[in-house]
Amino acid sequence: MNLSLYWLAFSCFAAAFVLHLYFLKNKNYLSRRFSLPIMGTGFALLTIFMYSRGSAVGACPIGNPFEIIVFIFWTSLLIYLLVALFFSVNYLGFFSAGMIAVAMVLVRLFPALDYAYGEGHINSSAIVGMHASLAVFSYGVFALLSVLGIMYLVQFYGLSKRRTGSFFTFLPSLTQLEHLQTWVLSTGLFLLTLSLFVGSFIYLYDLGEVPHYKLSFTVLVWLMYFVFLVLRLLKRLFSSKYAWSVIIGFLVALLALIPVDRARQDLAPHGESEIMG
Repeated sequence: MNLSLYWLAFSCFAAAFVLHLYFLKNKNYLSRRFSLPIMGTGFALLTIFMYSRGSAVGACPIGNPFEIIVFIFWTSLLIYLLVALFFSVNYLGFFSAGMIAVAMVLVRLFPALDYAYGEGHINSSAIVGMHASLAVFSYGVFALLSVLGIMYLVQFYGLSKRRTGSFFTFLPSLTQLEHLQTWVLSTGLFLLTLSLFVGSFIYLYDLGEVPHYKLSFTVLVWLMYFVFLVLRLLKRLFSSKYAWSVIIGFLVALLALIPVDRARQDLAPHGESEIMG
């Protein structure tokens, strides 16, 4: 598969990150009027790239770990663009662009993640595709949640050390970041809950065998984020502990994708034609 669109999208995110650094060096921040078009262009290019992949298999392009990770980037970008359009969150583009640019390079350092697969690998039924898409979409929301957690920790550090530089001055307040984290967490948990609800029909009606270990890991991820939200609403989880929780939680959720992908490989039909590479 041609990766030219992928690298063009990467160049947009890298450019946005470098521009943010330039403005930061000059004790200012990059306005949304400039950052949003750049990030939006990268998002459009990544969308076309994923669409071309999906067209090749006739389904949502989440058939191997590389595609799943890219889909997570894409979702986090979509949520970022929506947040940036309706809320003024300084430097959210800076942190998002940096995270995505680095991740896009790192994932290509492991070409084995982009293995070939056939149509039957992800296209067994519409309900399976919906379940998987919603689950990965929720992961993209959790990715943005971890970015907000990093921003909170940076601002928390600046305040605790009484840093008064322009970077810390332009960062959103801790209160704004906490509220935004809770909104994003609620959105991600809703999508993951919806994914599990759809997935329950697969399990109950045997539209496809569901390995118990896959179900267990998925439920554990859901339970983890549910606990985060409940503790936050009860004001038992807050400040830097809240930020660290959502960051570590996302890393745990990513690790849970390993048994999920393994389950999909185990269930893939034998002898299917390989159409990706």
